[in-house]
Amino acid sequence: MKKHLNIDFLNTFLAVARSKNLETAAKAVYLSHSAVSMQIKSLENLVGSPLFIREKSGLKIPQQGKTLA
Repeated sequence: MKKHLNIDFLNTFLAVARSKNLETAAKAVYLSHSAVSMQIKSLENLVGSPLFIREKSGLKIPQQGKTLA
C-alpha cells in the first residue's frame, strides 16, 4: 500500500524548517504549538525517520529532513 503525504503536514514541515522553531511555525500556519508538533510527529512516522533534531538553540534538520525539504 502506498503512503500519501498530507499536504498540510508538508506545509507545516516547511514552516518549521524555515523558522527552526515550532512556535514561530505555528503562528505562520495558524495552528497551535501542539498541533504543529503532532503534525511533525505524524509526518516523521509516515516517512519512518526523524525530520528534526531538537536542540537547546532550536531545531536542526538532519539529512532525512533535508531530503524531504
